[in-house]
Amino acid sequence: MDLDNTFYKAFSSTDSLAFVLFPESKPILLGSLTSISYSIQRNKKPVTSIGNTKVSGYTRGPKVISGKMEFTLINQNLISDLTNKISALSNKKKISSDELPLFDVMIVSLNEYKYVTQMMIYGIDIINDSQIISINDIFIKNTIHFVATDLNDFMSLSSDKTVSNNTSSSNVFSNSVFSYDFTIEGYEYSKKSNLKGVKYDKFKL
Repeated sequence: MDLDNTFYKAFSSTDSLAFVLFPESKPILLGSLTSISYSIQRNKKPVTSIGNTKVSGYTRGPKVISGKMEFTLINQNLISDLTNKISALSNKKKISSDELPLFDVMIVSLNEYKYVTQMMIYGIDIINDSQIISINDIFIKNTIHFVATDLNDFMSLSSDKTVSNNTSSSNVFSNSVFSYDFTIEGYEYSKKSNLKGVKYDKFKL
């Protein structure tokens, strides 16, 4: 009897980590990210024929991927944090979020039963950046709206693949996550860009 079924393969937000990937840079953990959402919209128009009130079909226009990321302000703004960690941006005296080069976001989820799933959002371009400072909130929230070129929805990965850190061989939910002391073994990336932004085709957990 095969016990490897769909039971115990659900994931929650607390099982997930998000990483940002820039050209010629290793993944950077988005530790202050509290939520990320996206939507896909495609323009479709009805096609009618003379003498018939029913719709014969629909045209298929361009597809637009857009989304939103919300961050909690820890000690500095996300852009300042990325500028310090990415060599290509370190020489910039001042850069705003809409001036960032296209980047990818990778979301990895691993539950307590060691099942792993991964999602990629390619070619993210920030179009709106806002911040809320209010006496009604217990923290300062930074909201970023973006458009993207493509995405790969959640796909399961082999359960024998692991994510390691500097201090132990445990899974992603180790103490290193909270101290931001995080490395990924077996990571390889391509320096050539394609239509999906930058291709990271050999990520290995």
